Amino acid sequence: MYARVIIDIAHANVDRLFTYEIPEGLAVQAGHRVLVPFGAGNRKTEGFVLALSTETDVDRLALKPVLRTMEPYPALTEEQIADSKNFLKENMHLSVLFFKGDII
Repeated sequence: MYARVIIDIAHANVDRLFTYEIPEGLAVQAGHRVLVPFGAGNRKTEGFVLALSTETDVDRLALKPVLRTMEPYPALTEEQIADSKNFLKENMHLSVLFFKGDII
């Protein structure tokens, strides 16, 4: 299973979703705030899971794992996730196909 994560950094280069592998045994839902390795230095960074997916186009060797959830419950509601996706589609010019295969 894969998590589509938006990184909690205010920078134009990270205004998109990144795909992370969910390790077996880690319970992750859409809306969870998570800790993930980010960038070439794998700096531990917070992000929000906007979607889950059973498939990815990302090379499996390039995938990094979700390290942990920050809380045992999702921090975002389904409505907030939908609003975030709409914002990305409208303002970042992402197509509907960008979210193909996502599970909410």
